[in-house]
Amino acid sequence: MRVSSVFQSVVEPSLERVAVIEVLHVERHDGRDFVVSHRIRRNILTEFDRRLSRHLAATRGAGFPAVSVSVRLREREQPDAWQTCPPEAHPSIPHALAAIAVRALGEDHGQATLRMHYHGLEAEKRETPGLKRVVEREDVETLKSALTTIAQLGEVAFLDITGDFDLIMIRPPEGTDLGAIVMDLFNRRLTIPPVKGLTADAVSVPLHDFERSMMQSTEARTYLATLRHMLIAQKEQAVLDFRAAAEQRILQFDRALQGRPLDGFRMDAVVSLVSRLKAGLGTSLIGLSEDARITAFEWAATIERDSGAAEAQPYREPLPFPGGRERGPRSAGVA
Repeated sequence: MRVSSVFQSVVEPSLERVAVIEVLHVERHDGRDFVVSHRIRRNILTEFDRRLSRHLAATRGAGFPAVSVSVRLREREQPDAWQTCPPEAHPSIPHALAAIAVRALGEDHGQATLRMHYHGLEAEKRETPGLKRVVEREDVETLKSALTTIAQLGEVAFLDITGDFDLIMIRPPEGTDLGAIVMDLFNRRLTIPPVKGLTADAVSVPLHDFERSMMQSTEARTYLATLRHMLIAQKEQAVLDFRAAAEQRILQFDRALQGRPLDGFRMDAVVSLVSRLKAGLGTSLIGLSEDARITAFEWAATIERDSGAAEAQPYREPLPFPGGRERGPRSAGVA
């Protein structure tokens, strides 16, 4: 199962999100102006899902998205007629801002005006118009170049990336003593801090010539080698952490069942857990102890039998409700 499918079907229903920023711009379609709102939120995973995400990032190169963006639009003259668009997922806030700017610029605009609200959502209910930012196509290309450079440093899931159109900070994994890399997008420069015990000074290199600058700078090469070594250790630990968390989750769930049948809410819970286990460890649940695997395999077999039985049920006429109403198939439309 793809990581995006696991996120949407299994993880997202239990996800919490915190507001980061709302970005608004105006688009013109068929001679009419539309206000477009992008609400950027930080995804807050449960501890188990966070370990699963890091495990997937270590083994597949991508974990769950760190940022979700909900998109709405309305005609400028109709302040209450919002239409909701499908949400978007991004690995970091700068990635989300780059996508928003690309949409605002379109194909034939050299610049776009964004209104940015950093204090919660529902920006248009506030009296202030928000921070005005004029973004040019060159700004977006510079931001894209910075994001490409970040991808060369290591997996985004193991880096703490924050920033905007002017400056980006990349912090190494938690628990390491490496300093943060700073990308000054205004001056097109990248500053790499010294490595404790190995280099004494920070080094600044051109953002557009990152690869060649790395080859010429001993300080930059030392930092990059140290970072990559730490990322390898982090990925190994991520795999071990998820295996340990999966073992504990299986045993705890089994104790909670106390031999009761898997039905109702217990079935819903075990389907969710088995889906997560298979997403991270595969259908063979590689890496788990024998007792944990046997228990999880028994749950998976029960789920398969239950779903097969449900599919085999013949159709029956709906039973009447008291009062003459009938119970029919639930509509897929709005209730």
